[in-house]
Amino acid sequence: MRTSLRRSYRPNLDGFRLEDRIVLDAASVTMVGSIAAAAAADPPTPVVKSGFLQQTPILLHAAFQSFLNNVNRANQSAVRGLANGQNPDSLLASWKANTSVQGGILQGKVEQISKRIPTGEQNLYNPTLIPGSTPPTNGLKTQIDDMLKKLNDMTTLQNAVSQNAPLTILQTYQSCKAAMVQFVNNAIANGVFTVGPNKGT
Repeated sequence: MRTSLRRSYRPNLDGFRLEDRIVLDAASVTMVGSIAAAAAADPPTPVVKSGFLQQTPILLHAAFQSFLNNVNRANQSAVRGLANGQNPDSLLASWKANTSVQGGILQGKVEQISKRIPTGEQNLYNPTLIPGSTPPTNGLKTQIDDMLKKLNDMTTLQNAVSQNAPLTILQTYQSCKAAMVQFVNNAIANGVFTVGPNKGT
C-alpha cells in the first residue's frame, strides 16, 4: 500500500507565515508607538525668521491705521450730514453701525496677525489676561472689545466726531503693540520659539 505524506499547512501572507506576520505587525505597532511618544515628549522648538517677526508689529499698525481711517471718514460723513440738516440721532446710529462693522474687520486682522507668532492666538489674542504679562495685561481681543464698547457708548454725535474716538483708538493700539512686544520677548526667553536668520531657514 502506498502511503501518502500529508504536509501540515499553515496559511501565509506575502511569504510570511501567518503567526510570524502577527508578531511582526505587533512589533511594528510597538515601534511606531515608541517613535510617536518620543516625538510628543520632545517636540522641536519652532524657528521664526527675524524678518517675518519684525513685520508683525508693522501689520498691527496697518490694521489699526485702516480702522482709524474708516472712523475719520465716518466722522466727515456725519459732519456733512449734519450740515445738510440730517437728524443727529440717525447720523449717530449710522456712525455706530459703521464703527461696529469696521471693528469686526479689525479684530479679524489682529487675530490673523497674532497667529504669525507661535502660541499667539491662544496666549496673546484670545485670553482675558495674557499669561506671564507684567503688569497683568488684557489679551488683544479683550482690549479691542473694550475700545469698541467705548466707541459705541458715545451718547451724542458731537462726542462721536470729536477727538475722543481717535484718542481711544490710538491708546488701544499703543497698548496692544506693547502687549505684543512683551509677549514675543517672554516667549523667546522661555524657549517657546527661537528667531532665525532670514536666509537659509
